[in-house]
Amino acid sequence: MHMRDIKYRKLIFILLIILIAAVLLSSVFYRYDSNMVIYINSYRNPTMDWLFLTITNIAGTITYVVATLALLISFIKRLKPIKIQLRAIALAAALSGLLATALKHVIHRVRPQDVYLTIHDLGPGGGWSFPSGHSCDAFVLAAILSLVYPKKRLIIPVYCWAIAVGFSRMYLGVHYPSDILGGVLIGSSMALLAYYICTYKRPKTT
Repeated sequence: MHMRDIKYRKLIFILLIILIAAVLLSSVFYRYDSNMVIYINSYRNPTMDWLFLTITNIAGTITYVVATLALLISFIKRLKPIKIQLRAIALAAALSGLLATALKHVIHRVRPQDVYLTIHDLGPGGGWSFPSGHSCDAFVLAAILSLVYPKKRLIIPVYCWAIAVGFSRMYLGVHYPSDILGGVLIGSSMALLAYYICTYKRPKTT
C-alpha cells in the first residue's frame, strides 16, 4: 500500500475519533458544564453585552463571506496551488456548516436558557444547542487558514477571534461549554478533511 494512502486512512480514523468525541461531549459530559454557563452568564454588564453580541453576530458572516470570496477568486486565479488553497477554504466552511446542522437535528439538545431560569438569554440562539454553529464557523476558518497559510501572522489574531466567538456564546447564555468544544472539534476536523481532500494527489500507477 502506498504511504500516502496509509496517511489518509490514518486521517479518516482520526476524524472518526474526533466526531465520536464530539458526540460524547453532547451526551455524557454536558451534565457537568451547566454550572459554568450559569456562572459566566451571571457576570453581565452593558458594555460586555454589546461587545459579545457584536462578536457573535458577525461570526458566521465573516466565515461565509471569506469562503464565498475564496471560491469566486479560485475561478479567476490561474496558478493551481492558489486555486487549491482557496477551494480548501470554501470546502471547509461548507463541510462544517453541513455537519453542524445535521448533528443539531440528530442530537436535539435543548439550549441552556430553555432549561435554567437563572440564565438571562441575550441571544441570538434559536434551534438546538449542540454543536455551537458559531463556534464551528469560527474555528473552521481559523483552522483552514492555519493549514493553508501556516506562516502568516494572521493566524494568532484569527484564533483569538475564534476563542472570543466561543466564549460569547456562553456569555450570552445560549450554549454550554461542551457545545463550544464540540464546535471546536467539528470545525477543526472539517478544516483538516477539506485540506486533505483538496491537496490529495493520487499516486501514479506504474
